[in-house]
Amino acid sequence: MRLPGSGYLGRILNMSRAMEHLKEIMEALGPNKVFEDMPHRISHRMAHSPEILLHEDRWNSFLPDLVVTPESTEDVVSIVKIANRYKIPLIPQGGRTGSLGSQGRKGAIAVSFHRMDKILDFDEKNQLITVEPGVRTGHLGEFLNKKGYVQVEYPAARSACIGGRVGADGYNRYQFVTGRSKESVARIEVVFPDGEVAVLGDQGRRTTKSAFGYNLKDLIFGSRGTLCFVTKITLKCYKLPPIETWGYRAFPSPEDMVRALIDVCQDPIAMFWTWRLTGTPYWILRKISKVFAGTEYPSDIGALLDYNVFGDSITVENTKKRLNEIFDKHNGFISDDLPSEEIVGRSAYTDRDIALCRFVSLTHDRFINGGRGGMWISIDPGIPNNNAVSYISKARQIQEELGQMYPSLSKCCEFFPGITVNVDPHCVFFSGLLVLDMPVFDKNIRDDFIKLYIDHAELVHSLGGSASYVHGFCPREKEIDIIKEEVGDVEYEIMKKIKKAIDPNNIMNPYVRFINEEDPVLQAILEGK
Repeated sequence: MRLPGSGYLGRILNMSRAMEHLKEIMEALGPNKVFEDMPHRISHRMAHSPEILLHEDRWNSFLPDLVVTPESTEDVVSIVKIANRYKIPLIPQGGRTGSLGSQGRKGAIAVSFHRMDKILDFDEKNQLITVEPGVRTGHLGEFLNKKGYVQVEYPAARSACIGGRVGADGYNRYQFVTGRSKESVARIEVVFPDGEVAVLGDQGRRTTKSAFGYNLKDLIFGSRGTLCFVTKITLKCYKLPPIETWGYRAFPSPEDMVRALIDVCQDPIAMFWTWRLTGTPYWILRKISKVFAGTEYPSDIGALLDYNVFGDSITVENTKKRLNEIFDKHNGFISDDLPSEEIVGRSAYTDRDIALCRFVSLTHDRFINGGRGGMWISIDPGIPNNNAVSYISKARQIQEELGQMYPSLSKCCEFFPGITVNVDPHCVFFSGLLVLDMPVFDKNIRDDFIKLYIDHAELVHSLGGSASYVHGFCPREKEIDIIKEEVGDVEYEIMKKIKKAIDPNNIMNPYVRFINEEDPVLQAILEGK
């Protein structure tokens, strides 16, 4: 939809509310926490999201007007109050490893939490640790491991920030034991749009569960910064069991591997001690092996399922015996062409972050032929168990027919679906990858990209699943339609009412999930200006 009048974009640039109130913002935070220079603004423009590729004016549309770097809850309160008073949009940013909601926007202030990176308290007696939102998950893990505790927040990207884990309600590598983010976090301190500070949690302000009041904490998890900003997080801790072991099984096909994973997740014994179970189909194994090792992956391996088992000696022995019975049922085997079981399992566990999250773009043919690497984006559906095998077969068909179905996109994109993760006994989480050549998107490529996304979402919905289990990315122009499809029309209207009640001036990440028709900057972005 187009706003009446002409030349309104020029007026927007000349009437930036953030710049109008720059002096007040600097006085409130201090000049060393406020940046208007172009290098800072450019460095806070992008996130790990392809959304920026889907707009012609990607330079101006995503360039924030200001960058602020709070160092305390008091700083966050100050900037939020000013923004609320003058209706200036705020975009929260941490590690920017997520795929939705943290890229900059014209007319907005990027609020970077990277300076709020302290571990504030380790309550070992009650097994709770309190941190600021800018603490990296990798650094938190190092701290806990040295103390003899397992890392509770454990995403694929170790540079992800704990605050972002709240915003996305991420999955965890050990989710079967520690739960996803909303379950592994005891309570959070948040700043609401009016500057009020609250502590929310299923445990309230206490160290035990309270039966009084609503569970307000879970409302914030997954809200992507649209309701409030998180300034402190208290996480639950778990002591490391005495023994950790690794293993793997190869399978003739990805379908066999998926059936085995489902059986493990539903087994009343194995599921409690197999903390992590990750499956990789052959189209990824062969690509990575060729690029990084210069060898061909064994042709008889259709998929590889690697795992961790924690416990004491008796528990580990019994769990592995149970796993072997399940793997044998689904044609699992130890390959003579691979190293020992523990070496393969440990390597897959320790090197997956590097191979997939950092260097998977190097597998694109353009890089092999002397070009540049690109970026990757997660395509991460959750599929009910009864349709999980069907999904991997149909996703493979999309991969094989990418050139015919999406001819323009296929020139600069490869699709790697089907990495399985044990996160839920009722469904399978498939963490697929789209590897993109970032700089070359034109209209035909953008149209193909959106078509691929919608076709994939329709496939997932036809199987009773969710198009995104964790990362939440959706092309902005289709986001509302996908939300309504997944949560329902009535439920979406309830979401809008909650947003309006908490954030009446629509300053909290207003470009995500809700359309404010009175916002000319947003309208310009939606029109592709």
